[in-house]
Amino acid sequence: MRTVTETTATRKPAKAFYAHLDETAGALTKVNGTLYFVADDDTVTEIQPAHINFLCVLGEMTLSDSQHCADVVAGGAAQIACQRTMQAA
Repeated sequence: MRTVTETTATRKPAKAFYAHLDETAGALTKVNGTLYFVADDDTVTEIQPAHINFLCVLGEMTLSDSQHCADVVAGGAAQIACQRTMQAA
């Protein structure tokens, strides 16, 4: 009898886009249904309806930049490493 190999779930980061909020350059990403603006100095701003008039969305970021934005929104690399559940195969 043949067995079917179990496929692992992919964990792709959310898409991120180059953006400008007011006069600050950064990235726009969506995490758990909430939009966040990550500035170039890694400060995170939750986008509210009042910000929409001052937000300019540009092109899509690459996968590595999108992952960096997701890590910053999650609290940085140190917090992710300390809270990640280690799974043994």
